[in-house]
Order: sequence, then structure tokens, then C-alpha cells
Amino acid sequence: MKGNIRYFELPDIKTVNNIINWALIGTDSEDVVVCSDTVTYSIKKVEMSSDVYLLPPANDNHFEVTGSANSYYEVCL
Repeated sequence: MKGNIRYFELPDIKTVNNIINWALIGTDSEDVVVCSDTVTYSIKKVEMSSDVYLLPPANDNHFEVTGSANSYYEVCL
């Protein structure tokens, strides 16, 4: 496996499409927020009971796992 991925759940795609420059701000001891030039949203980490694996398209019946996640980040609008 090449590496872990970060999975974000975004509830309102119209809002996301209107924001061009995103920045994640925070540390391990602070709450993390996602910011743009005009808005700030909180982020909540949600643990999943199962792992999610990232598999790119394959030309044959051989698949290679390129990433995994056992939690996701929910952007709270």
C-alpha cells in the first residue's frame, strides 16, 4: 500500500465550488478548521467501523490498493 488518504465529507457542493483557495488550520491539540478568503468551517473527525480502500481502475482482474482510511472528516457548514 502506497499511503493513507484523507476522506472529507462535504454536505453542500455548491458552496464548495464557489470557494477557490482552501486552507486547513489547526494543530494536534486544537480543533481544525477549513478556511477560505471569506468563510471558516469547523471539521469533525468521524471514526468508521470498516476501512475504506482506494483502488484505481484496472485493465485486468488485478487490483492494487493505493490508500486506505478508517475515519473521515466531516466539514460542518
